Amino acid sequence: MWRRRVISTKKRNINLDMIRVIAVFSVLSVHFFLHNGFYEEIVVGKRLFFMGTMRNFFMICVPLFLILTGFLMNKKVVSRKYYSGLKKTYITYVLASIACLVYFSISTQRSFGIIESIKMILNFSAAPYSWYIEMYIGLFLLIPFINILYNGLKSKKQKIGLIITMLSLTVLPSVMNIWGISRKIQGILLPGGSENWVKIIPNYWTTLWPLTYYFIGAYISEYDIKIRKRNNFILLVVSLF
Repeated sequence: MWRRRVISTKKRNINLDMIRVIAVFSVLSVHFFLHNGFYEEIVVGKRLFFMGTMRNFFMICVPLFLILTGFLMNKKVVSRKYYSGLKKTYITYVLASIACLVYFSISTQRSFGIIESIKMILNFSAAPYSWYIEMYIGLFLLIPFINILYNGLKSKKQKIGLIITMLSLTVLPSVMNIWGISRKIQGILLPGGSENWVKIIPNYWTTLWPLTYYFIGAYISEYDIKIRKRNNFILLVVSLF
């Protein structure tokens, strides 16, 4: 008996793949700046200004992945099948951790015992930058309930209000709180340092920033936002500065 092949009519969205490529390249680029001595340099002159601008651009890496998560997973609901999907992420993390431990053992000539290795894997210290996996596991567990919150909003206006609220709680403090009132020049706001830094906006909820980008992704998925290339470029330049 011949089996009929079922051909999916769903087309792959190449735009999502392009975003993944940019995000992965940005991850490598951000870590390049971390290991090339950039953070030990004083930012003076055109060359360092250009490098600083590049570094700011590459910081889009994690936000892009989180926006993609919101874009693709905003319809997920509580189910056994959904939670079983976490196995792939955790198994990948464990394999990467084992590879890192083997590398560290060879490069530093330090032996890691089985118990110590298990502890390092469980507390997310076996692999560098595993904070992302730790964060993503929590986000993955919350997604069905986050979706209830987002999809429970009845109008586009309410969803915009949610995103504005999240931006105000998680993004605005990081922009505004780097400014302080200078002791030398009264009344003029200057970039703050350890001596003149002043908290202007409450920053208690800044750690919720993954949810902010998730909601943005969900909103883009639902309303198919389109921005002209010229306006997009202008917004990019303004955000970098």
